[in-house]
Amino acid sequence: MPNFLNDKILSYGGFLRFTVETEGSTRLLPPAVLATYPLVQIQGNNKIILEHFPILHNPSSRHEVRFHESLWKMKNNPSIKVTRQMLMIALQNLQHILIRATDTVDFSTA
Repeated sequence: MPNFLNDKILSYGGFLRFTVETEGSTRLLPPAVLATYPLVQIQGNNKIILEHFPILHNPSSRHEVRFHESLWKMKNNPSIKVTRQMLMIALQNLQHILIRATDTVDFSTA
């Protein structure tokens, strides 16, 4: 598996593309519930935690998240506008990438 952590400044403006596969699922979580959990969360430089919430629900298992400040929110203070500088500092020493594994209620494997 390639290394996606550490210095990822060159990823600014690029995309994180991934596929989530879920087995045994038939019922989607309600949109109001999904809206409270980010699709992607990144942590960098020991302090900055940014979250990406999709604008529209994607029924496909393929996702594409752009590394642009306009598409990210601060974890504990979403009212603060994420700046280019904040995103670049997080990407300078990327430590964690967390991806929501499922959008369904009744899955057996994600």
